[in-house]
Amino acid sequence: MSANSLLSSAAGAKQRNFARRYMQDKESTLKLPRDPNSIMFGYWW
Repeated sequence: MSANSLLSSAAGAKQRNFARRYMQDKESTLKLPRDPNSIMFGYWW
């Protein structure tokens, strides 16, 4: 497996985690922290 495919799969997993956590419905969107730096690593960075 190449380094690029590992990076893209990690980025895709973070995007799915973020959408699953914060973009399901209105209530989950309201759970977004005001400070983006407080979003956990597995959801953002």
